[in-house]
Amino acid sequence: GVTLVRLEHGLGVGICRRVRHACNNYWNVCSGVSSKLRNARECGARARGRLGALPYVGNMQSFHTRLDPKGSPAHERGRPTCWRCMRPDVACVCKLVQPVEHRTPVLVIQHPRERKHPFNTVRLVRLALRSMQLRVAQHDFEERAVCEPEPRAGDALLMPGPHALDLEALAPADHPRRLVVIDGTWPQARKLVRDNPWVAALPRVQLRPARPGRYRIRQAPRPECLSTVEAIVSALRILEPDAVGLDRLLEAFYDMIDHQIQLAAEARTR
Repeated sequence: GVTLVRLEHGLGVGICRRVRHACNNYWNVCSGVSSKLRNARECGARARGRLGALPYVGNMQSFHTRLDPKGSPAHERGRPTCWRCMRPDVACVCKLVQPVEHRTPVLVIQHPRERKHPFNTVRLVRLALRSMQLRVAQHDFEERAVCEPEPRAGDALLMPGPHALDLEALAPADHPRRLVVIDGTWPQARKLVRDNPWVAALPRVQLRPARPGRYRIRQAPRPECLSTVEAIVSALRILEPDAVGLDRLLEAFYDMIDHQIQLAAEARTR
């Protein structure tokens, strides 16, 4: 206040008003950021107390042993939820999924906006695959979804493209040692590959599906574009025909889609 009064004599009232306006804006921004950070810390503390340390990496075979769904906030809000597949209890698909023993590791790089999608299929993949890792990309200061580089010798990006090799046509000696899969909508997947040079530099392999995917509640740009779970299952069937449990994984996916379509039809007839 005193400083601004002194400035009025030397700089003029107009300039001081602009300085005062800028200071007020700065104070409002700082107050808003401080409030958001405080709320975030409180939410994080509550989440840590409720869920414990839950990493993004690995499968969720033992997730149910660390969290009792019946004591979760979802039950308090009135909609019982299975915290393994993140579906309502009435639509839980966990009982349809059995562990899949496979030799080819799978790395899924997920777009941050896909993580909370209610019909994300990677949750089913995490329930089944024993050797699967999930990396959730993070937005940087330029709003690009970036993921920490983790290339390995023998990696191959499972994604259609003009220079992608047909996975089924490869000789066993040329099979990828690890599959890298992008999870997100197709525009999100293309941007994620573009914004991560280490992913864009990977050799590509693609599938030639005999029939279109059955992800009927989300539209694919082309018939050969499959959902994440369908693409992973199709690739593992080619690489490891003896893998057991892949059919059950697809059945769980189909059951989730059929149940949602049935609920939508019932809602329209009410």
